[in-house]
Amino acid sequence: MKKEYVENSMFLCNYKSLQLFVDEFIKHYKNDLNTQWSIVCERKEDLVTIRNQVLFEIEKRLFDNKTNTKSFFGISMYTLDNLARNFCASLSSTSSLKIKNEIPKFISLPYLDVINQELLIENILKLYGYNSNDSLPIAKQILSLIDINWPEDYSFAKLLISTQNKENIKTVQEINEIALRQILGSFQYGTYELANYSRLQSLVKDYLQGIFIDHLSEYSDKIVLPYQFLNGNILWISAPELLNELPIIAESKKDYNSCNTIKPGNFQSFYVDEFKKSILKARNILNINNLFISSRTILKEAQNEIELKHDHISYYISENRHCFSENSKNILNDQNTFCILADFDPGKFKESQPDAAGNYQITKQMISNWEMNNTNYTDAKEIFPQIDNLFEKFIEQLSLIGNEKKLNEIGKIYDLDVKQKNDEFIKHLFYKSIENEKIQIGKPHPISLYPKALSYFSTNKLPQKIVSIGRAHAPTGSSFHVKVLNNAISILRKQGISIDLPASEIMYRGFWKNIANLGIPLEFWLENLSEINDFPKYLIPKKNIFKFGISFPESSESHLIELLTQKTENNNNIFPIWNEYLIQCNYKISITSFEKYVNCPLQFLLQDVLGIKQNDNSILKTDHLEIGSKMHLIAEQFITRIVTTLGNSNYSKTMLPIYEDIIFNLKNENIFLSNNKSDWIKIFCNAIEKHGFLFEVFLKEASIEAIDNLWNINKNNEKSKFILIQEREILKRTFYRFIQIEKKFAEDIDEKLTGIERERPISLSLGGLVFSGKIDRIDATQFGLRIIDYKTSNIPKTEKKLSILPSELIEMKSSKLSVQGALYCLAWSQTKLVEEDDLFRNQIRSFSLYHLKNLDEKANPILNYEFGGDGLKKDNIHYQKLYNEYLVYANNLKSGNFYPKPIKKNTCEFCDFKSICPISKKQNDEDNTDNNTN
Repeated sequence: MKKEYVENSMFLCNYKSLQLFVDEFIKHYKNDLNTQWSIVCERKEDLVTIRNQVLFEIEKRLFDNKTNTKSFFGISMYTLDNLARNFCASLSSTSSLKIKNEIPKFISLPYLDVINQELLIENILKLYGYNSNDSLPIAKQILSLIDINWPEDYSFAKLLISTQNKENIKTVQEINEIALRQILGSFQYGTYELANYSRLQSLVKDYLQGIFIDHLSEYSDKIVLPYQFLNGNILWISAPELLNELPIIAESKKDYNSCNTIKPGNFQSFYVDEFKKSILKARNILNINNLFISSRTILKEAQNEIELKHDHISYYISENRHCFSENSKNILNDQNTFCILADFDPGKFKESQPDAAGNYQITKQMISNWEMNNTNYTDAKEIFPQIDNLFEKFIEQLSLIGNEKKLNEIGKIYDLDVKQKNDEFIKHLFYKSIENEKIQIGKPHPISLYPKALSYFSTNKLPQKIVSIGRAHAPTGSSFHVKVLNNAISILRKQGISIDLPASEIMYRGFWKNIANLGIPLEFWLENLSEINDFPKYLIPKKNIFKFGISFPESSESHLIELLTQKTENNNNIFPIWNEYLIQCNYKISITSFEKYVNCPLQFLLQDVLGIKQNDNSILKTDHLEIGSKMHLIAEQFITRIVTTLGNSNYSKTMLPIYEDIIFNLKNENIFLSNNKSDWIKIFCNAIEKHGFLFEVFLKEASIEAIDNLWNINKNNEKSKFILIQEREILKRTFYRFIQIEKKFAEDIDEKLTGIERERPISLSLGGLVFSGKIDRIDATQFGLRIIDYKTSNIPKTEKKLSILPSELIEMKSSKLSVQGALYCLAWSQTKLVEEDDLFRNQIRSFSLYHLKNLDEKANPILNYEFGGDGLKKDNIHYQKLYNEYLVYANNLKSGNFYPKPIKKNTCEFCDFKSICPISKKQNDEDNTDNNTN
């Protein structure tokens, strides 16, 4: 059975073809489970919504409106691209030698869907220096123009240049010469490069119309997917069409053929129609009479410029995002309202609700933390893998440009320099490419589950009221570059060339006008007043504008002070988002974050709670925090293997002469700077053979593993050779400094147990909060425990001593405050100390910072904090002093006291938030006053 519908819809789809398909499906559902059912959508945007609509119809009839999610009912869903991909894969994987000898070469070539074809050309534009927001729309147009059957007297260059002739085309806008050359170069290279890939158009023109038919009838059992697909029941959903001249909607195929239509799909109508004709021809040859429904939807009045009546349209505008989020929830609970998600990103709720989930824009902060693999970053486990995937796809897309020599040749023709694909440029290009990408964090927000504008309604009846969450659509005024290409297309159409105009604006216009003309109450809920400016002209409100919520005060230092000092009924400082933050993190705070709070509460609030970060280009550089995490890994593995082999008590005695020998030999500059890791391995192995013969095999294994990691820690990263060498040299120096420090500690104390604990997680309850962290290492000496933390950062020249109490900084101004050290010691002394004196574990004697950044011992000394008397034990004088002092900070943090109070004056010198900080401003004002007085 073959049937065609030309349907008329106020949205995108009516029910005639869907209902016929569902009727036939239900007839066979219980009796014939082997029947093939397929739906083909010309546009990828239609795929999900058509699927939902079909399942809605099936569930409604089979299960009496009770949702059943046991299966997808055995209905295959295809876009033209994935259908073509599956056809190619099935043909190229056949075992028939005759078929393999006869099929065109392109079948086995890498297959590009239309998105990757566009990205290929977009990347070419970028490599020619075209980095504007116009690159993707221009790539779409170039892709369309590549497939045109050009008139003999027309070249693409001539066509584009002719658009500059203002006398011939009234709507032309000039294009600058550089952009014109970039477009022409991209077109020429795109034409050349796309010939290396299998494309839908090639499949249709070169194969489906000819030899494919013979293969089907002769070898149907060898090419499974095409045969099963053709032999099944098919619903073909064409891209919607706009009726722009006929006043009465076509009800028949004859009327439809007489209409002047524009098809706003991604593919050229010529190729789509040929694809469909080839499928129907193949079915006829195979004498297949199963269901084939072709459904085309007509959008009426999309280009009609009649002014809309606004009496039934209302606009609700929030004064702040928080109240917008709260009121949106109330809208969703109204059963008489049909909600659609217009141009609104649910991820924006994250700014007012920390627990909001959905698709979020990628930020520079996310990229920065991804770059340095900061696993403590919020939602890192969810965010980082998604950015990894984006990076892998980006590298794959960039690799499509296979012939750089040809790219350069074409560039020279148009006086263009190709940007070199070095590491720095690739990073820059990657960040530019993903700045508009979104990633999923948490479970989708309820709003994100609502149908998008231009989606289908899963209902038989019109709603009593329609609410659109977000603006009608973003501004769609194309730039002059795109308009020039549109003018080129207009010239071609006048020449009789079959080519479609871009029509996303037409789609939106028809959609909203059709809804508005129904007379059903329509409400737009907007997150701020400025969004009104982005409404299309035909929907700009003239009345019925309502505001809700309370607007925030203007941002300034005085308002920030007022906000941070405001009191609640419980006499606590208030910041609305803080309560939600505590609930979200289960009242657990990392010790490193708490150290930021102690240094300056406002800095902690802005950076860790609100996620604000200064914009800079640091993401394009090698980050030393990444080096630090790698060095932690190498040091922990190295010490663990050696201590496991030698035992805690034998470590110092055995390793001291080995370390001395290694350090002496690595002072040879040629060996130290050698790119050959075997030179380093030889130094380590010779020292072990000389001084550690009893444990030679095991110590050599540990050393070789560490050196392998120095050279190969980045083996899976997509980084340039230069960056890899740079990171390796930093790691080598850091590891050498680590060996120096190990040697010093080995010779300082005779009786000790080395590395009794390594990478040990700890937690400390304080003031109603739980502080968590990880101790790098603990050694046991005859005087007590030594807690050790590795640092790969530089020590400021003003911090040559170590303090663990904020109060000590008053007398020790040149000290570095280690909040981490204090909380590590408190946490361990609470539950981990034992009373057996012979194990040296009954008290904490000291806390040490091992700085591994610099080879110069004077520039990077070991910082120790010694507990006098009996050391630190639970409830003794040292413990009580630490506990009481940090309890004050913990209480302030829990209560939401974020008033800026930097612990040292120089804290402000390197702060990213000086421009908005009231304390910093006050200090600057005082300094200026002093200068004026002088």
